[in-house]
Amino acid sequence: METKQEQKLKKEMESKMRKTNVLGVMASLVVALSLTSLSFAHGPEDRLKGQIDAIDASSLSVLGELILVNGMTKVEDQNENHIPFSSLKVGDTVKVEGGRQSDGTILADKIELDDEEQEPQEVEIRATIDSIGANLLVVRGTTVVADTGTAVLGNENETIGFASLMVGQLVQVEGALQGDGSILASKIKLEDSGDDDSLRIRAEIERLDDSSIGVLGHRALIDSSTDLRGRRNRPISFADLKLGVYASVEGEIQSDGSMHALRVEADVTPSKGGQELKGRISAKGSNYIKVGSRKFFVRATTKIEDAAGELMAFSRLRVGMNVRVEYRKSGSTFNAKEINVL
Repeated sequence: METKQEQKLKKEMESKMRKTNVLGVMASLVVALSLTSLSFAHGPEDRLKGQIDAIDASSLSVLGELILVNGMTKVEDQNENHIPFSSLKVGDTVKVEGGRQSDGTILADKIELDDEEQEPQEVEIRATIDSIGANLLVVRGTTVVADTGTAVLGNENETIGFASLMVGQLVQVEGALQGDGSILASKIKLEDSGDDDSLRIRAEIERLDDSSIGVLGHRALIDSSTDLRGRRNRPISFADLKLGVYASVEGEIQSDGSMHALRVEADVTPSKGGQELKGRISAKGSNYIKVGSRKFFVRATTKIEDAAGELMAFSRLRVGMNVRVEYRKSGSTFNAKEINVL
């Protein structure tokens, strides 16, 4: 039979063992939670818009970036309906949102198919000529193709021959962006000599991260010294910038090849908490318009502006007009808050 002293010692031992077990369980939980956090680590957010260059069962390439997909990746059409990843194909235009991984790939949170008919993007670039070929030149890494329809002008707008162009000259190029990333030039104009490190581009924003935008294959770094302007020269914030909108970016080339943006003029209005879509009106009813395949209901409170920023009546909207629609989604319904003719 146990003495009182032995019983006391036994109880103290059992109490210590219980505490040890609790601490062990807590330590296991901490380790498990840490491993879980590591398994789902998410890098800086990246957003891209471009054509699919290559695709397989678990990844795709957009703008030269390798995009990985897994069971958590949402794949949607432009009306936010779920579609299978296997329905995507090379040549499709998509918007990608995801986290940059330590190996440089992007793990996609969401892939949205943009299946509207794509018109050639009109772009501009002002920089020095790197090299010249028979009917093409390279301007700050971008290939520019000239054909019989290309106007080649001197710095006083006089017509000159393509053969008059020389490496190192500063030129302003306007033209249509091709599928291979080159520009089919409608105009090449000589400019007065400028800084070899300066660059000016007007094109759609094709990528966004937390501190930069991508235009025409160039990364433009945005910081507190960058002058950000929206429509009609209104000040905007970095958060107002969106994929697919036109932006005029002026800056200086850095030693790593990126651009430090001194000024960005983007075709946006300051955010009012809604979403935006830009495109051509494909249909119109008594109280709605369609942009592509998306239907937007127009209310009495919907603000409608013409290209000059003046108020206009709903009746003046026409099929074929290029518009920007700011909207809010309510269930499966899209209500237009503001419509701007572009």
